[in-house]
Amino acid sequence: MKKLLIALAICTASSTAMSRDISELSSPLMLLTPAVAQNQDAFNLNDLQREAVKNWMASMPSQRGVVEDKAVEVRAALRSAIIANESQEVLDSLAAEIGSLETQLVLMRANCVNHWRDVLNADQFEQALGLAGY
Repeated sequence: MKKLLIALAICTASSTAMSRDISELSSPLMLLTPAVAQNQDAFNLNDLQREAVKNWMASMPSQRGVVEDKAVEVRAALRSAIIANESQEVLDSLAAEIGSLETQLVLMRANCVNHWRDVLNADQFEQALGLAGY
């Protein structure tokens, strides 16, 4: 009976965690750039706008990827430190680093939206938001 209760508790905790959408902020923002890049003709982008798309795609996704990869790495290090019973100082340091990386990512996404707001006209931007699911 005790094993059943423990299993039930684990399942409940897992389903609660999975039911929360922790990517709520990121999802539509992450889809905005592909919406713009894949619909340049539909948005009737001019040459200057197309050049802005090309330049953005050449650099920004890889820059964001570096920060995302580092965040994954530090989260794994924190999990390992918790399991290894590391000091509170070590845990605090890793948690602070995760917080800093997450802040960078949120601000990168905000910068992305503002970039497209500047590059596109108001109608194009609204269409892109719609395609991104926002």
